[in-house]
Amino acid sequence: NTDQAIEVIQEGIEAAGHSEVISDIANLPEVGPHYQPLMRILAAGYEEVPDEITLRASCLVCYFVLEATVRRQRAEHDLAHAYYDSLRVTLTRGAERREGVYSAAQVWRYLGLAYAGLGQKDSAVAAGERSVSLLPVSEDALVGSDLLRTLAETYVMVGEYDAAIDQLECLLSTPSRVSVPLLRVDPIFDPLHDRPRFQALLEKYSQE
Repeated sequence: NTDQAIEVIQEGIEAAGHSEVISDIANLPEVGPHYQPLMRILAAGYEEVPDEITLRASCLVCYFVLEATVRRQRAEHDLAHAYYDSLRVTLTRGAERREGVYSAAQVWRYLGLAYAGLGQKDSAVAAGERSVSLLPVSEDALVGSDLLRTLAETYVMVGEYDAAIDQLECLLSTPSRVSVPLLRVDPIFDPLHDRPRFQALLEKYSQE
């Protein structure tokens, strides 16, 4: 219920003060990966919160990711393209030199989104799939499932809907941050809503 979510946020702002509420939201761990769904859900109907969160992002990559997410959701295509390109440039500087599997997987994860936002389908798919191969769910159940979710989002952005549903089916069948209610309200998955296989997936896991 996105309307109710916005009402709750507004109540919090009025009760505790605008800067306190925004600061609490923005300073939670790993703002970039975990707040993309929230930003997409709120972007169209509640401009103040997404704008304030992006200004308090904890790192440059997070800032570009969140800004690109908001601008794309608001159909501000030129600005979205600019932020996706800034994200691409930031990540490709030394992407091959990143130390550690976790760091490298995160780089390729967001490169996938950047390329998808720029309309570079082949590069987007290759980057997203590489992130998952570097840190699969079998090696890290939490981060690996987050990488799968981002890969699903990347697939949707480039029109590979069946591949996206494959990832979502895997995520719904195992512990992850993905849930049926999230899939119903997160607008990035809107292109899947008229596909029978997606609807069957929601129905199946709504009953479990």
